[in-house]
Order: sequence, then structure tokens, then C-alpha cells
Amino acid sequence: MWHKQLGLLFLGMVLMNNLSAQQNEKILKGYLGVQGGESYTYKLIFTDSSGYLRGYSYTYLYENKEVKASISGFIDRENKTLSFKENNIIYNHGFESSTTICLINAVLKYQKTGEGKEQFSGAITSSDISNVYCGQGTVSFPYTEEIKQLTSLKVAEETPKPQLIKKPEKPLKVVYDTAAMSSSSKNISYFPAQPEQITSGTEKAIEWYSDSLVIQVWDGGKIDGDKLSITLNGAPLLNNYILAKEQKRIAIPLENGISELIFIANNEGNEPPMTANVWLVDGIRKHNLFIYNNIGKKARIKIKKVEK
Repeated sequence: MWHKQLGLLFLGMVLMNNLSAQQNEKILKGYLGVQGGESYTYKLIFTDSSGYLRGYSYTYLYENKEVKASISGFIDRENKTLSFKENNIIYNHGFESSTTICLINAVLKYQKTGEGKEQFSGAITSSDISNVYCGQGTVSFPYTEEIKQLTSLKVAEETPKPQLIKKPEKPLKVVYDTAAMSSSSKNISYFPAQPEQITSGTEKAIEWYSDSLVIQVWDGGKIDGDKLSITLNGAPLLNNYILAKEQKRIAIPLENGISELIFIANNEGNEPPMTANVWLVDGIRKHNLFIYNNIGKKARIKIKKVEK
């Protein structure tokens, strides 16, 4: 009798947890358009934990023919911006396309169309499972009550915000290196071919796995006097640095928790806006970014270190 009661209690707890998770799930349904003119129904089902999203995407023409992928992302409620990426394909049930099935990286914002309709949409880039660049496209969701609740500041205030790591009492140990890339750094795996564009209002969130953060920054275009500053949790890493063709390399230890990396445009040079090519190196992973902004504007990146 005792074991039976324990079994029933455990079953009840499992059912309650599952029910709670389902109640916290958000569902967004819209459309995915890719290069070549193809368009598909696109659906996200995810949970929101202090702005960090985890869940699944579904791409399909018909409900019984679909691709399911896992996703992770971040919601910036103040700027009404949703950033997410597909991490891996879970299954493909009879879905066929004239293009390669790729993993999506998207930044969506609230906007109005020419007809005055409200929607949540933005550009996407994509890569295959080997991180080879596939192409571009768009994702759009009608601005439903579900999205309105998801992006409202009232919801954000009721949800505990992630705590940034406190500024260290001692200065960060920062290592600078303006030498050319070594042959070993050229062979880093998981390198997206096309940079992801980051600017003010398009906050990006990254899950981090190694114990150090390596930043490589340079001007990949015309050298025109662009200047930027970089801070990590308020601590300066670079100040009014003039971007050059040579890469500036910064290596710093990264603690557990959530850190905020900020790129500040100090000077736009002769050809606005300020533009910078940035690699964020996480062990064998490399995040390829293109940052641009007008003077005084900030590009923010939240880094969540995964505890081992």
C-alpha cells in the first residue's frame, strides 16, 4: 500500500509538472520565405524563462509533412525584438523542398506593413548542419495577442530579470594581440560563412561553453577612421580604439552566469555608420558578427555561460 501511494504521488507530480510546462508554452504561427520564392508555414512552440527561450520550430506545407528543429533565443521586451536560432533538426517527416533544408538564425522586430497591418518579422540567415551558408529569407508572424503579451514590458516586470555578473573588484586580466591569425585559429570549427548583422535594437543572446572569451575585431571594409569601445559588464576592454585591417585580439576569463558585452560607436569615420567585423571565439565555436551603428549607439550581446 505504501509503495502504491508513493507511485501515485510521483505520477501526480509528473502530471502537474507537464501541465505547468504546457501552460507556460507560447505558440507563434506565421510564414517562412526563402530565396527562390518558396514560402512555408512556420510555427514556434517554446517556453520563456526570464527572456531566454527554448523550444521547437516546425516548417511545413501540410501538417503531416514537416521538419521539426530545436530552438533557443532571447526576447528583448524593451525594443520588441526576438532573436532565435535553430540548433539541430529533430526529424523530417516527408518534407520536400527545391532548396537545401537549413538551420535558421533570425532577428524579428515589431513593424507595420505598407497596408498598415501589424506584424513581427525580420530577416534570416541560414546554414546547413555543417555550418555552411545556405541563403537568406524572412520570417513573419501576425501581431497576435500572444505576441503582444510576450513582448509587453508588464510581463517583463513580473518576471525576474537575469542578473548580470557584478563588475569585478579587481581589473579584468585582458590579453591584447594585434598579430595576424595563427594557423591554428584559422582552422576553428563551427564557423558560419556569413556574418550576422548586429546593431542598436537587435540584441543577440549566445550560450557559451568554454571558460574564456576571445574577441577578434577589425575593419573588414575601407579604413576610414571608425572608432569603438568595448565593455564587459561595465568593465572597459577597449576605449576609443581605431579599427584597422589587422585584427585586434582580446582574451579574458568568463565566469558562470550572464554577462553583457557592449560595442559602442565612438566615431563613424569618413563613411557612416561605424562598421566592425567581430569574431567571438568559444573554444572550437566561432560567432561571426558584423556590427554597425551611428555615433553613441550601442550593440549589445548577452552571453550566458553554460555551467559544466
